[in-house]
Amino acid sequence: WFFSGYNWLCQDIDRDTDPNGSGMRMVRACWLYFLGKFLEFTDTFFFLARKKYNHVSWLQIIHHTTMPLYGYVMVRWLPGGHETFGGTLNSLVHVFMYSYYFLATFGPGVQKYLWWKKYLTVFQMVQFVVVFTRSLIVIFGVVECGYPRYFSLISASITFLFFLMFMHFYTQSYTKKTQKIN
Repeated sequence: WFFSGYNWLCQDIDRDTDPNGSGMRMVRACWLYFLGKFLEFTDTFFFLARKKYNHVSWLQIIHHTTMPLYGYVMVRWLPGGHETFGGTLNSLVHVFMYSYYFLATFGPGVQKYLWWKKYLTVFQMVQFVVVFTRSLIVIFGVVECGYPRYFSLISASITFLFFLMFMHFYTQSYTKKTQKIN
């Protein structure tokens, strides 16, 4: 879909109601993304069930409670629109992130090869910068495509908040450890 009709600068909502058309395919894709947000939140419950309270942070709670709401709005009113790109990029980030967690379960023999954990956080922050920048295209009317500006404003606000929270996490997790070693 992204390579056969998606406008990379500004994409309006796909209003095609044909059950086999592009609009309904995007509704189904957005619906899967929405359901995935609930699945991702289960890791918080697993941490709590295993009494690993240090793995549960405000960043995680805010991120995992905001994203199902965001996903619902996307699937209900805005399927296939401009901000769908952000959901797709977010899904890619999660593929790498959960691949890392999966590999980490194999223990110390594999964990020594997982030097790239901090780069996952960097990838997440880059994702937020990209989505924020794309939202600004709609907010400031650089290109007009009919996509609602107010939702891009909401998306830009959410991604800005997430960027700050992930930057704080990165600083706490990686920068301070490096300074302690030196």
